[in-house]
Amino acid sequence: MGYDIETMQDCASCFGVYDVTGSKGDQYVVSFHGETGIHCTCPAFKFSGERRDCKHVHQVYKAACMYNPQYNQGKAEPAIRPRDYTYDAFSKQPCPACGGPAVYVRRAV
Repeated sequence: MGYDIETMQDCASCFGVYDVTGSKGDQYVVSFHGETGIHCTCPAFKFSGERRDCKHVHQVYKAACMYNPQYNQGKAEPAIRPRDYTYDAFSKQPCPACGGPAVYVRRAV
C-alpha cells in the first residue's frame, strides 16, 4: 500500500511566532514550525528533553486557530494571533476557520 502526496492548506498560525506572558509576568517567545518542531524560550522548555513541551506551548495551542484539515478544525475567533511566521508559502485563500492567512503544505495521505 502506497501513499499519495497532496497539497493542502493549513492556517499560517501553525507556523506562527507568538509572544506569551508567563505566570510570573516574564515574556517568552513560542514558535511553531508546522509538523517539524516547536520552540519556547522559557527554561522549562529547555529542560523538557525529548518531550519538547511547556505550559506556554499549551497556552498557544489552546488560544490560536491551528487549523489543519487532517486533525484540527481550528477556531473562528482565536484569542491569540501570531506576530510573525516561520514559513512564507502563503496561499491565495484565507484560513477556512479564522479567515487569517493560510499556507500550502504537502502531506502523505
